Order: sequence, then structure tokens, then C-alpha cells
Amino acid sequence: MNMAALANPKRLVFTCDACGSKLTKRTSYRMHRHLRHDVWRCDNDACGACYVGNNELISIATRSGDPSAPAPELPPTKAYQRRLIKLAQRDTAPRAHQTDFVAEQERQAELERVAAEMRDEGISEDIIQTALAGGLDAVADDDGDDDLPAGGCA
Repeated sequence: MNMAALANPKRLVFTCDACGSKLTKRTSYRMHRHLRHDVWRCDNDACGACYVGNNELISIATRSGDPSAPAPELPPTKAYQRRLIKLAQRDTAPRAHQTDFVAEQERQAELERVAAEMRDEGISEDIIQTALAGGLDAVADDDGDDDLPAGGCA
């Protein structure tokens, strides 16, 4: 066996079945967009065996980072499918801090709406600010009695 071929195992692609020497790709041509046909030859001249094989892209492991890149034609790997599902679930499921933020935003919008109504009714800004400081409970009055004391007299 050729010891130089084993010096860097990352570069060693194939070895000869007959003598164990490194195979070198002699020719390669594209048969399809995702398929290449290769011819390999044994580096041992005394052996000289040749092999043929194909390199095929069968699925996509990650999408391109380029947002303008077209969608891949290849199906995703199982791991990539799982990752896409997890990302979709993570992006659509509200997090606790997000729901708190949304609730606070809705509360603020409601307070602003109530303050605008109070201004339209001619209520002074001091009273509006005092009422708003107490929140919606201090502002809302849905019992219909217009805050009259018991007995109906002011």
C-alpha cells in the first residue's frame, strides 16, 4: 500500500481494491445538474486498475444564506426538515416576554383611547393624568350611574 496516500486521510477518497493504493480521479463529467460520472485510476502503475462511479447530490442539508437565492430543487434531509419545523415552531410560538409586551402595548393603546375620549368630553388634563395613573380600572365606569352618590343627589 502507498504510505503517502495514508498520510492525510482527509484527502484519501478511495483506495484500490486490488492493491490498496490511492485512486486518482482521471475524468469527470456532469450527467445531470445533481449527478457527476467519475473515472478513477490506481496510482500504482504496476496495478493500473480503473474504477467508475457517480457523485450525486440527493438532498439539501441547509439553505443558502442569500435571501434572493431560488428555492432548492432537492428535497431536504431529515435533519434539515426537523430544524425547519423547530424554527417554525419557535418563530410562531409566543414567548412569555413577547406576550407580556403585547399585553402592555394593548393596555397602553386602550389608555390612550380612553384619554382621547376624556379630552373630547372637555375633562381637564390634570384629571385625565390622575385617572390614567390609576390605570383603566380608575377610568372605566360601566355601571351607568354617572358616579352619583346613593340617593341620586350630587
